[in-house]
Amino acid sequence: MNIKIKPCLTIFGSSEKVFYNNKNKITEKFNDDDVLIKRIEYDEFDRFIDSKDFDVDGSLSQHHHFDYNEEGFVETFKNRESEYIRKSKTFIKNSYRYRIEKYISTNSKNNYVHEFITSLSGKLLRMTCNGKIILDLIKKEAWLLEKSGANR
Repeated sequence: MNIKIKPCLTIFGSSEKVFYNNKNKITEKFNDDDVLIKRIEYDEFDRFIDSKDFDVDGSLSQHHHFDYNEEGFVETFKNRESEYIRKSKTFIKNSYRYRIEKYISTNSKNNYVHEFITSLSGKLLRMTCNGKIILDLIKKEAWLLEKSGANR
């Protein structure tokens, strides 16, 4: 009787190395056999900017990347099953904070545009998905402000 046992990845002997490339912090994680399985990079503000996952044979299995700018970020993701780009833009207009998020998948039809409107204190007031209102508390918030005399 032949019994085949599939090797499994354990964390008992895994290791992690941390180093810096200019101002960016890079963490590399290795399995028991000292094979690189994950590489994560953070920018000088400790924001996640890049992550790569590897199979035990060293081939890239997943890549996740963020680019930040003054208005928000652009996120890209790719693995063997899916690939997408997500763009987020934040701005302030008429004493409200707006965040618009656009998700574009290259291999599925699950694309969307979300819009979030919050007060400057962070309270969620309105949320829309592909133009459809999911939550709307803006009129209530304006009424409460008027009642409290904050608009005088």
